[in-house]
Amino acid sequence: MPDYIARDEAALVVWFADHAAGVNTHGVTVGLSAADITQAAEDAATASHAVNGRSLYESKKQEFTAYKDTLLYAPLNTPLPAVPAAPAVGSQPIGGLAACVARARQRAERIQSHPAYTTAIGEDCRGFVRVAQNLGLTKLQRAGAMDCSAALSR
Repeated sequence: MPDYIARDEAALVVWFADHAAGVNTHGVTVGLSAADITQAAEDAATASHAVNGRSLYESKKQEFTAYKDTLLYAPLNTPLPAVPAAPAVGSQPIGGLAACVARARQRAERIQSHPAYTTAIGEDCRGFVRVAQNLGLTKLQRAGAMDCSAALSR
């Protein structure tokens, strides 16, 4: 299966939000349960929490480094700076689980294998499109066809 999930973490947050919106719109049509649809939204919130939280920690790391440098290396009589505040990343989303990307891939496979799946649904659910649909190919042949399709679209 081609890699349709963003690798850049900022883009990954957007991908999960778009995927959750598409799953919310089309989930019932492609056989997802209410719990599956809810989990897609929770995965989007978890991805956002993780990526944005890490960004906040990175920002605070720079702030604390400047604080440390002032404490250790500033000229004599430099005023003592205030201790930087810890980042406020909030708590984990309710219903959030580990392995968001693996679960999204699994959900995508379930969506793609449903008889009601269409290319438009794949695009709405964030860019995964079944290429070798119902062509009598083996699973391995379909995977190869999809990999070639992904390479051509890059």
